Amino acid sequence: APMNLGSLTGVTGQIVSDFSGTDERELAASFYCNAPAKVTITAEPLLHDTVTFVADSASFTNRVDYTATLVWDDVTGNVTSTAASGQEISAPEANIGPMTLMLSDPTVANNLRPVAGGYNGQVRLTISLTQ
Repeated sequence: APMNLGSLTGVTGQIVSDFSGTDERELAASFYCNAPAKVTITAEPLLHDTVTFVADSASFTNRVDYTATLVWDDVTGNVTSTAASGQEISAPEANIGPMTLMLSDPTVANNLRPVAGGYNGQVRLTISLTQ
């Protein structure tokens, strides 16, 4: 389900240091796996809905990066949207508990200003048994 992160820019048009909207989502109140497992978390950058090419690329960008953090009871891990591949998080024994996703630390390359408009990205979780 979509998360509204709020405005990505401040009054000067520069990227904000924290998301002002909903940056945390409980994915499950009690998620359980009855054997050792691994969770792979992958974060795609937030990309502008319609602007795929930025004419003034010395001043503006159509990409915002961030950190995605997964907390599953006592298991925690994170990945940035600049990572080439996902981050594996090990759950070495059976685990039961709440599973929460948090997004933080919005950033842009070279302190560029994000182009005005809507942005979309995606975080993927893959859970698999390790036995």
